[in-house]
Amino acid sequence: MEEKRHSSQNKVSTEITPPPKVDWNQFLDYINSYDPTKHGGNNPTTIQEDVIYGIGICSNNEFKFADGYRNFKDILVKRWSK
Repeated sequence: MEEKRHSSQNKVSTEITPPPKVDWNQFLDYINSYDPTKHGGNNPTTIQEDVIYGIGICSNNEFKFADGYRNFKDILVKRWSK
């Protein structure tokens, strides 16, 4: 996914260029291998954050790991706060 910038205002747009193809098999593998006992217990917030991370990594490899997740989450927050 690629953020578009408005050159005249130098502001980040919430328009996101979607990836050409989302790897849903990778997402299903991620979800099916998820073990809440190893990932923060049954805390609903942790599980929600982990599912969002899974969506990010199935969308684009640049969203892997902590920095990638933060970038993906920032994009979503900007989009959802319109």
